[in-house]
Amino acid sequence: MRCCVRAGVLMAVVWCSALVMLSCVGTTAVGDGGGRAGVLPERPPVFVESSVWTFQGASGMAYTTGHYRLLTTVDRPLLRDRLPGFAEASLARFVEAFPEMPRPASGLEVFVLSSRPEWERYVVEVYGGEGLDRYRGIERGGFTQRGRAVLWDIGVQDTLAILAHEGWHQHAQVTLREPLPSWLDEGLGVWAEGFRWDVFRPDEPVFLPWANVERFDQLRRAASRGGLMPLDQLLTERPQELMRVSSESTLTYYAQCWALAQYIMGDPARRTSLGRLLEDAAAGRVMMRIEQRYGERAARSAVLRRSGLEVWKLYFGEDIDAEREAFAAYLQQVVAPGSKNRIVRGESPV
Repeated sequence: MRCCVRAGVLMAVVWCSALVMLSCVGTTAVGDGGGRAGVLPERPPVFVESSVWTFQGASGMAYTTGHYRLLTTVDRPLLRDRLPGFAEASLARFVEAFPEMPRPASGLEVFVLSSRPEWERYVVEVYGGEGLDRYRGIERGGFTQRGRAVLWDIGVQDTLAILAHEGWHQHAQVTLREPLPSWLDEGLGVWAEGFRWDVFRPDEPVFLPWANVERFDQLRRAASRGGLMPLDQLLTERPQELMRVSSESTLTYYAQCWALAQYIMGDPARRTSLGRLLEDAAAGRVMMRIEQRYGERAARSAVLRRSGLEVWKLYFGEDIDAEREAFAAYLQQVVAPGSKNRIVRGESPV
């Protein structure tokens, strides 16, 4: 189970009875020079089959694409029409960004309900009262369980950002034999949220991991209050437990995981280490490697609790004290005066 507390293409839509063809030109950011984002090679159009779907009397639509079955009761035409193409493009972005992971099969399920009360009714119907108790702490967002993402409409931009976040969890859940630690899984989920619409082609998203003002503002707010966690604490926290403590600590956790993902993705050596970790998780070798280095108890804790220092030490560096200082210095660079202007532009402040 993964959850998010609170990314493509869009589409020239051609209706042919129950068949929709979506233009699928992906756009991604290249460098931080302030120029126009680089354009990836054009991909084949995304064909979408559509049909009527209802949930407890609420009318909706079911969309089937090459990788997704997306069911929604959303009544905003702009959001509803963008969901299938955005989901496919977000997945294509993961395949391009993380070639170490296997390609996912088809049949990924996404449910986007029109409101929080409707989302709660769906959770009760599918997961029972225990499921609602488990996810009730999600104030704005959604969750992914066993490869199925369930979210609700919180506005066009924010819903698509959450769709990208939960899309990462789906991708990881269906392609990796062993789960990633929470700090990395959630970090890459929040890393996936950032996008803007292309100013030259307004129906196409540009993926910009730094373009996440909400997470940046939370990071800066926590830094100003002395509330940032040291690296070793971040690596051992569990988000589901933080949700029971306070929403503020949970939001700070997600913001720091976002910064940690940037810290990893922006450094060639750490990115190479991430690749090795993803390959091992796909092959089911992480627990074995931790056990060989740190013992059986540490391996079970790292994989079952999805927290602890062992994964970081094994793949990114044994010297936790040095890593703690380096990451703390990095966070201060990220939240330094003037950095928000670069965040708004989707550029690295570091």
